[in-house]
Amino acid sequence: MKTLFIFALVMSVWSCSGLPVYDYEPSITEEALRASIGRVNSRSQWPALFGIVRSYVRGVDLLDNNDYSIVLDFIVRETTCTKDSEKDPSLCDFRVGRYVQTAFCRSTVRVSEEQIQNLAVYCSQDGSSSESSSSEEMMFMEMMAPNRRGDRRNEAQLAPEAFSAGRRRQSYKAQRQSSKANSYALE
Repeated sequence: MKTLFIFALVMSVWSCSGLPVYDYEPSITEEALRASIGRVNSRSQWPALFGIVRSYVRGVDLLDNNDYSIVLDFIVRETTCTKDSEKDPSLCDFRVGRYVQTAFCRSTVRVSEEQIQNLAVYCSQDGSSSESSSSEEMMFMEMMAPNRRGDRRNEAQLAPEAFSAGRRRQSYKAQRQSSKANSYALE
């Protein structure tokens, strides 16, 4: 009898732990992730599709009775499929090699009545994110075209809002060659 009472007491404490319980369908997070990678691929200037390497739900904020915001973190990597193929990126193999494009992305998805209402995706190559951006604007890393592998100075010209101050590790000869290749005027 005493054991049953202690068990009931422990169960009542766990049910009143103060942790919020959200009533949302887990499938909506999968849909939000698909919409996020779709946005990444539609905004990317890279000819290949990007696929999701790893993802997780960073947080869910209840905004109203039926409205909530989902924050997703995920890592994308270049796949073997081109944009022209219009394939599902999850069915494509990831590229391997030294110059494969990879980025860390965070998306904020607003859901109302189990439907995606608003989506913002932020990506960076070094894993940092921009916390000062408003939810209405969209920053996306304009990835370099395959023939535009340049040094730090040229990367800043290609995508000033997305590339960090991090350096690429290239030999002096490789940097000189890429500087010559990128000496034309950028659009």
